[in-house]
Amino acid sequence: MKLSYNKINQDNLKQLSELASSVHSDLKQFEDKDFIHPRAVQVFICATQFLSKQDNILANIAISSYWLKQLDQYIYLTELLQVFNQQDTNNNHLDFDEDFDEEISEEEFFDYWSSGHFAQPLNDLMTDGMDIIQATNKLKPLQEETLIAYCILHFPLAFKDLGITNEPTDDLYPLTYHALFEIGDSTQALHLGFDFTRYPLPQTPENFPFITIDFFNHKDQVLHITNNEKNIAIQAIKSPSVRNLHLLVGHELSADEDFSIFQSQWSDKTSKALDILQYHAEDAFECFKSFTRTLVSNDQEHIVSYSLQDIPYVSTINLIHRDDIDYLDDLIHENGHHFLNSLLNLDELIIEDDEKIFFSPWRNAKRPIRGLYHAYCTFAWAKILFASLTKKVIESSDPKDLLAPYIPEMNNSQIQKIVFRFLEETIMLNHCKSQLDWAYRVDNKITDAGQKIVSEFTDSIDRYKDLEEHSFEWIKKHSALEYEKLISLDRELKKQVESLNLR
Repeated sequence: MKLSYNKINQDNLKQLSELASSVHSDLKQFEDKDFIHPRAVQVFICATQFLSKQDNILANIAISSYWLKQLDQYIYLTELLQVFNQQDTNNNHLDFDEDFDEEISEEEFFDYWSSGHFAQPLNDLMTDGMDIIQATNKLKPLQEETLIAYCILHFPLAFKDLGITNEPTDDLYPLTYHALFEIGDSTQALHLGFDFTRYPLPQTPENFPFITIDFFNHKDQVLHITNNEKNIAIQAIKSPSVRNLHLLVGHELSADEDFSIFQSQWSDKTSKALDILQYHAEDAFECFKSFTRTLVSNDQEHIVSYSLQDIPYVSTINLIHRDDIDYLDDLIHENGHHFLNSLLNLDELIIEDDEKIFFSPWRNAKRPIRGLYHAYCTFAWAKILFASLTKKVIESSDPKDLLAPYIPEMNNSQIQKIVFRFLEETIMLNHCKSQLDWAYRVDNKITDAGQKIVSEFTDSIDRYKDLEEHSFEWIKKHSALEYEKLISLDRELKKQVESLNLR
């Protein structure tokens, strides 16, 4: 890749710092109004001022990004609701800076709540007979409380001059915190602060995922909660890390699983995976160490891995239903999303719409341009990973010994899996690329900047053309069944793409 990973990260950091400054300015208009509670305004102003400094964001860019974007949306909701109320009373005077060119519909409030963590509370309120505006007036203070809680629990250093104490008598307490599953929160633990320190929950909180925090002693790292009328003091446990990579246990351990043993096994598994990347897939490793900083464990069979654009550098990975080769694949795949999302934050790469006119080889279904573009730019990393490993495997006199130090159970089946995955990605990427060419050349759904990124990936994977030919010969020799699967896949994808009639 010709792109500078360091520059991309610096540009994203600068963008978040500018967002913090912008939100800080927006909050000023609420200081003498009652649209947001005065104490909340004070907390938010203090936190955004803290996060306007890039070093403070850098301490944990994931939670900083999430909270800033949530707060930005909350301010928008506050303005939206005020405009709606004023247009409903034929009052054209706006009490704040935002301009709204069109009449506000109730559907905008429904979309706001139904796309986030408050979808279930919204459903409950509307089931009880509230309309969307009544529900909004009920949910808005609750979201405000959770935003305050995120501040106090994740950015405690921001408030040293605000008079917030480590005592429950402070007027901000009790806090209402919403568990954030994407950073490893569960019914068994919360992960708080810039370093995602683990606070184990002795039992499931009664209103989970909402949790009442009596007070938080940041200095001593003690979290006080009340559950079933009992006061509980929770001492922090340091989350493990491997080469500055946070490992957060996000799935619920069974009664017979020992937390410390699981941590140790996961740390060992991750260390070996990083060794494989560093010594046998250098290109993938360089990108991974630049865009992944936290891993969250998952054990749901139907979920392989995922990540969110608003929570960068954090990947949720299935550890239970995937082997060591799959683990490598998942780490690199989610990192590919982080890398692409970082680029999407900085430039318009595609012209998004909901038209499902492209065929995704990975989903085996029609997808809009965003889905296809994301697929090409993330699965290209899988090809780079497996190309690197395949080259070592087919050139080695004993490929099992090559990876045995990292994967003790390495066998012929897994060696074939590495080569198969390389060829499988090659076929699917080829059929994806022809559609992207059409999207740029004919349909104008890809911008010039977006096409430049596609070309970067194409150049990176085209280096393996000779390896593709040797690998097809290798797989045909070692597994006729796997070879036929690849031929059949190529044939079927060709038919699917031709049926789209992209001319």
